[in-house]
Amino acid sequence: MNIRKHWKRLLLTTTALFWASCTSENENTFPTIGQDTPHAVDPGISSDSNIASSSENAVESSSSEAKAPSSSSEFTQVINPEESSSSAAESSSSQVSCMIDGNSYFYKDRSEKYTESQAISHATTQVQWDAAKKIGLMIQNDLKSKGVPQCLQDMQDSLERSFVALYGAPGTPIPSQYKCSDGTTIPTESYLEQKAFDEEQAKKKPQYDEKYNEVYKEETEKFDKRINDCLNDSNAVKRIACEMTEMCPLYGVNLKCSFNYKCDDGISCQGTEGENDINCTDKQGEAIKYTQEEFEKRYYTKRRY
Repeated sequence: MNIRKHWKRLLLTTTALFWASCTSENENTFPTIGQDTPHAVDPGISSDSNIASSSENAVESSSSEAKAPSSSSEFTQVINPEESSSSAAESSSSQVSCMIDGNSYFYKDRSEKYTESQAISHATTQVQWDAAKKIGLMIQNDLKSKGVPQCLQDMQDSLERSFVALYGAPGTPIPSQYKCSDGTTIPTESYLEQKAFDEEQAKKKPQYDEKYNEVYKEETEKFDKRINDCLNDSNAVKRIACEMTEMCPLYGVNLKCSFNYKCDDGISCQGTEGENDINCTDKQGEAIKYTQEEFEKRYYTKRRY
C-alpha cells in the first residue's frame, strides 16, 4: 500500500515537471532576425511599426553621412546603409574613403565688396590711371618735340604719385573639396560658407555698378577739361623732356657726379655737379651752352639710374 502511494506521487510529480518545462519553452520562444538586419523586432510591436522605424533610422543615418566634415582631412562615408544579407567582405566594400583634394583651393574673404564707398573709390582710382596713361601717350606721340606744357607735366606727376593698388593680396588658399575613392567629390564646409557669402555679395553688385559708372563718367569729364584747358593755354610754359643719367665715381680725387642728358628734340648735354654751365650738342652737331637756369626753363628731366 505504501509503495503504491509513493509511485503515484512520483508519477504525478514527474508529469507536473514535464508540463512545466514545455510551458516555459513556449513562452520564451520568439521569431529571430538575421545578423545583417539593422534592427531587432520587439514582440510587443507590430511588424509595420518596425519597418517604419527602420526606414526613419536609415534616412537619418544617410543624411548624417552625406554632410561634409569640416575639420578632418580624411573620413569614411557609408554610401549603402540598406539592409543586406551579404558577407562581411561585401559589407565593407560599401564604404568609401574621402580625403582633402590637394588640387582644389579657394580664398576665404568675408570683406564687403560692393558698397557705395568702394564704388566711388574704385571709379576715382581707375580714372586717375586712365588719365595718366592718356597724358603719357600725348607726350610721347604729339608733344615730344614741340614741348610739353608745364601744367600737363605737373598733372601727370601728381597722378603718378597718387596711385594706389585697386585690389589687395588674395590671402591664404584653403581646400575647397574632398575627393573620394569612388570618384565623387564633396565640398568642404568652409567652401560652402564662402559660396553663400559671395552669393549674398553678388546681390549688391547692380547698385555698385550703377554708382561706379556714374562716378567714372563725372571724374573723366573733369580730367578731360583740365587737360584741354592746359593744352589751349597760350601762356602755358612748354618744356621738352630730357632723359637724365647720373654717374658718380666711388674712388679717386674728383668725386663730383656728372649728368648726361638726352632730350626729345635731339639735343645731348653734359653737366657736372657744382658747376653752373651745361654743354650741349644739337642734331646738326653744333655746340650750345646753357646756364642751369636757362636749361631748366627749356627742358625738364626724367631721371634714369
